[in-house]
Amino acid sequence: MAADWPAILSELSLALQGDLDRHRLFETCVHGARRLLSAPFAAALSWDEARRAPVLEARSSDENLPFLDGADLAPWVSPVFALGTRASHHNVSASPRSPALARILRLDMVVAVPIAGGGTVRGVILVAARRGPEPSFGDDPVRVLEIYATLVGLALVSAETLQAALRRSAQTEALTDAFRDIAWAHDRETILQRGLDCATTILGADRAAIYLINSRGDVTFAASRRLSRTYIDEVARRYRRSAGGLINVERTPIFVADLATDPRSRALHEAAQREGVHTALIMPLMQRGQLYGALTLYHDLVWRYEPEDHARARALADELAVALANAALHQSTQRQIAGLRTLEVVARAAAEPGSARERARRVLDVLVERGAGRRAWVIDADGAWLAASGDPS
Repeated sequence: MAADWPAILSELSLALQGDLDRHRLFETCVHGARRLLSAPFAAALSWDEARRAPVLEARSSDENLPFLDGADLAPWVSPVFALGTRASHHNVSASPRSPALARILRLDMVVAVPIAGGGTVRGVILVAARRGPEPSFGDDPVRVLEIYATLVGLALVSAETLQAALRRSAQTEALTDAFRDIAWAHDRETILQRGLDCATTILGADRAAIYLINSRGDVTFAASRRLSRTYIDEVARRYRRSAGGLINVERTPIFVADLATDPRSRALHEAAQREGVHTALIMPLMQRGQLYGALTLYHDLVWRYEPEDHARARALADELAVALANAALHQSTQRQIAGLRTLEVVARAAAEPGSARERARRVLDVLVERGAGRRAWVIDADGAWLAASGDPS
């Protein structure tokens, strides 16, 4: 058997390569472990940090087992997760503290080895042997199993790295599409709504808001997603006495780990607690030195931003600032064009033949029709009334 281990390890190593699916890697792992040690049972487990308990990822047995989960194997694998070293258990069928599985399969020995990768224990491989004429796992089989666990750990790290790269690539592509949609919008409402969509979907914020301010720093408008109007109004009134007020001075991103406890935001502690928001990332909307307001990403739990997440939020804020500046320019240009067209029509109306009273009436009709006023009058130099147009009410 020992002479076959190098060849089997090489074959199993090839089977692990190129698979990006975490579940399939664990399935391959347990079948490979059973083959290496000719074991009647093998399992692979991960660790759920939130529940502080092992999770059964895959199992393989030569018998049809009843329902099995991580808790059934916890006595054997929990020490491995805690210490990061292998654990061996002998005569397990006779131990009253062993799981019922040991008696169902008539097990004699259980070995659990850590699946290490990237400096952490990513899982545990557990194999079991029955009592028989031949001795249970010796030192050499266990060492081979540890080598195999190392290969599995490397495969998991590689798969997670590639999956993370694919997610980043997909997120970047989605951001590019979102930025294009924002850039093509020419009205403020559409720009803000598309920005909020991007913040709560692509960037993963639980809630989001965009606050627009005037030259005095007063909040003049706010658009939000999944935030109550009461909270938005409270922020608009008190933001100067919170961390958000630093935007007007520093004009740099501000990270608040917990809005409910951060001393800089004491004025909004109660509002944040009622709303159920904790972490906030506040991004200034700046374009050519002008501060338009701020984009704020909110999280219902205390959150930590990686540098790349911070950079994406900054990119969204910059895109929104450019779009808002362009929208303001577009609206100003449209107003100027509309004014010039009105003047052109007024000039034609004034140039058409007719008396001074008739020409004045035509000019007034044009101005009222084009929204220059609801009612208009023309009075000559002597104070005499020439013409009027519009709603007299």
